[in-house]
This record gives sequence, C-alpha cells and structure tokens, in this order.
Amino acid sequence: MEDPRKWELKKLINAYCHLEQTRKFHVQRIFAEENRLRKSLASWENTHRRFERLGKLNDFHDLFTETQRQQAKLAATLQTFLDFNPDLKDLNYYKEATGLLE
Repeated sequence: MEDPRKWELKKLINAYCHLEQTRKFHVQRIFAEENRLRKSLASWENTHRRFERLGKLNDFHDLFTETQRQQAKLAATLQTFLDFNPDLKDLNYYKEATGLLE
C-alpha cells in the first residue's frame, strides 16, 4: 500500500500551484483594469463608468491580497510538512515542493 504522505504532499503542491496561477490571473486583471481606467480618463468617459472601473480595480486588488495571504499560509504548511517528513527527500514531489518554496 502506498504511503498516504505522498498523496498529502501532492495535494499541497497542487493547491500551491493553483494559488500561484490564481495570483498571476489577478495581476493580469489588475493591469488590464488599470489600462481601461487610463483610457477611460483620457476619453472623458462618464463618471459612473469610471467608478465602475475603480470598483473592479479595487475588487481585484482585494482578491490579489487574499490570494497572497492564502499562498503564504499554504507555503508555511508545506514547509512544515517537509520539515516533519525528511525521509521523503528522494521523492520527486519533495524536490518539486522545495523548488516551489524557493
């Protein structure tokens, strides 16, 4: 029977990678909304549209900070898992996890 720690390590790595992709998406959306806001200001768009864009920008900033907080928490969990399971060092998952944390 396989070691359940391998499964747990794989789940932690996948969760960390998912949060990393989510964080990158939020950064991309922040840049896009900033560009839209600049274009909106340059073209003298209606005030309510500017407020909508500012609201979206603020929402994406909030999502970005929340994702960073979750990622930091998961990184701490992953580091603790690696510290408590040094006998898994020969696994590819262990090497991948240490690479993610660096």
